[in-house]
Amino acid sequence: MDELAAGPATATGRAIQIGYSTVLDTAYDEVRDRLVVVSRSYGVTAPLFLVDFPPCSDRLDPSPRSGASVDGACAQPRVTYRDVASQLPGADIQAVALSNHQAGLGRRAYVAARLYDPAAAALLGYRPGTDVSGALLVMDLEDGPDGHPALTILRVVPLAVGSAQVRVLPVRPALPGGGPRRDLVVVSSSTDGLVTVYDDEEGLVARAIHRDAATGAPQPGREPYGLAVDPALLTSALGPVARVYVASYLQSVVTPLDVPLLAPSQAHFVRRDAGGLGGPFLRIGGIQ
Repeated sequence: MDELAAGPATATGRAIQIGYSTVLDTAYDEVRDRLVVVSRSYGVTAPLFLVDFPPCSDRLDPSPRSGASVDGACAQPRVTYRDVASQLPGADIQAVALSNHQAGLGRRAYVAARLYDPAAAALLGYRPGTDVSGALLVMDLEDGPDGHPALTILRVVPLAVGSAQVRVLPVRPALPGGGPRRDLVVVSSSTDGLVTVYDDEEGLVARAIHRDAATGAPQPGREPYGLAVDPALLTSALGPVARVYVASYLQSVVTPLDVPLLAPSQAHFVRRDAGGLGGPFLRIGGIQ
């Protein structure tokens, strides 16, 4: 059983039961004061939870007739469950990131998923131990008439095996007419050693950085996994550039990835020597 601690800084923390499998990742929607939580596959389900935090007020009626569950001055958060595998059988979701909040664009959730054979799972009654592929799920996070998003899958973007983490890059410059652009998203695939840059404005993969053609080794290091985005943009001849730090789980290295926001197909790893083959940015120990 998994629990999250919640509550304002001035209140005693509360434990919120959200399910029965391991929490893998969370993302916070600051506009709606909502936490999006993804959990490890449970049986043949892919649990995703929405945790909505009601406003806190010292004037909240604590009497039993109010119907409010009160801890201090805050009503108990409301937890809503969604099974992503009901829309995409064989999905085992791993990580989640939310689109940038921009006026005129609906909020979306980007969910990294490992995909297994649903027919084999039906025979076994549980998730098989091997994956067949990976995917980035683009999901609608806008509220419906009931005040909750249906979390409909808008697009399934094929990825390499071993989908791991997902990050959204900073807001891109506006379109020529002044309209906002949808996000650039970076996803790591640890098993196949790939890093993918997805362009949600175009609805396609802008750049997939494969293994080195000469050595066959993953360019960001063996088993790229962790991703961290620098909020400060760099400048280049191609315009603003977002820097992403990619951590290799097995090889214990961190490699910077530069993604031009207006030319994401030119995304590339930053190397230490002029020849471009000097290896990772930072070695932090472990198996080499």
